[in-house]
Amino acid sequence: MHSAIFGPPGTLDDKLWLEEFDEASERLRPRLMEREVARKKRLHAKVETLRTQYRSLDDEWQSHCARLDRIAELRENRRPAVQSGGVSTPVTAQPVDDNTGGLLASMGMGRANRRSNPAGFAGFGDAVRSEAEFLEILASLETADMQDPNVRAARTTATAPDQLINPDADELMFSDYDDDNGFVRDPVAFYLSEFDPDVWSEEEKAIFDRRYTLFPKQFGKI
Repeated sequence: MHSAIFGPPGTLDDKLWLEEFDEASERLRPRLMEREVARKKRLHAKVETLRTQYRSLDDEWQSHCARLDRIAELRENRRPAVQSGGVSTPVTAQPVDDNTGGLLASMGMGRANRRSNPAGFAGFGDAVRSEAEFLEILASLETADMQDPNVRAARTTATAPDQLINPDADELMFSDYDDDNGFVRDPVAFYLSEFDPDVWSEEEKAIFDRRYTLFPKQFGKI
């Protein structure tokens, strides 16, 4: 791979393509750096212009959506209310005895604790009495985070690279680097050199039919 990129290895007698103090390269270096710095400045200015343009378009779109929501809300408020034919009977509160009232109060308090305090939901109080209890609370919080779809999405979301932007033109840019590292030209021959999973023998078909009859659609057991 090294020889394919840099060419065949040279010998000690070969002349180096770039000497330690090359006058031509030293003269070219300042001009090259100046051009690169100017290109970076133009690119930064164009990126800021595109960001400003996107913010203005997004603000216009949000205002348009809010205006549509207000129109729909006014239209809904102007719609006449539907009158029911039957006469509704007033609902009166039923008397609650002492035992039932205490049960409902305890149930409500339990729900409030579960909503407000994750540690209380796991069966712990506000104060930690031991290190084992503290570690158990941390484990329960980690389990709750793993069950949260937003937290899982934040951990597994791929980071999209920046778009290639030409600072001097508006046409789309495409990378000239053709990354073929790890490319498999013939995956069937590479991965299935010994067997083909799509070709089943008669014995395998009979085993599959028998197992499928015993465990319908349970392919793990099949």
